[in-house]
Amino acid sequence: MKAWKNGGAYFKFKTHNIFYRVEKGSNSAGGPVLTIHGFPTSSHDWSKVLGGLEKQHSEVVLFDMIGFGLSDKPVDHEYSIMEQADIAEELLKKLKITQVHLLSHDYGDTVALELLARFNQKATNLKILSLCLSNGGIFPETNFPRPSQRLLTIPYLGALLCRLSFYRAFKRGVGEVFGVNTQPTESEFRDFYSAILHNSGYIINYNPHDLRPLRSS
Repeated sequence: MKAWKNGGAYFKFKTHNIFYRVEKGSNSAGGPVLTIHGFPTSSHDWSKVLGGLEKQHSEVVLFDMIGFGLSDKPVDHEYSIMEQADIAEELLKKLKITQVHLLSHDYGDTVALELLARFNQKATNLKILSLCLSNGGIFPETNFPRPSQRLLTIPYLGALLCRLSFYRAFKRGVGEVFGVNTQPTESEFRDFYSAILHNSGYIINYNPHDLRPLRSS
């Protein structure tokens, strides 16, 4: 995670620092791609497929949404999918990117769908070239959050559970999401957890993550 941070930078969204990275690709015809990570991790999730993305695109843009990873994690803050989409748009505007492919995962799928809805409704100047959604609960009737995720959304209880969280519980919970033959290494689990601990993120883990699908295009 230290190496990942050293390869990136920060930009200001209102009063908050948002971490991002821009990697140069080798396919100028492929256009830029914006990656949007999932819950409860960060842009570092894409590190293992970054080489492949660089071969397919002219640029790979990665960022940590507010409340995640290496970005700011304000405690008294009203987190929303709309704001996460605003941050994505602001970053692309800063980079002078006007058209982009979207690659999203999990919680990031809902953010990507918000960006797509804005494009379809002509509510943005950003042109969406393509959209790839992975492992996200975008349909309410097929979206089944894990018991631990449901607990985090309960007022007061979620805040208490976050403050009582510890590494072994985190590792067990995240490990259950992976398959038997695809378990992260100990080092990777530590990277996941260090990103959550950064800026005392464990305190607000219950806050920025509304697990319900928002809307589609």
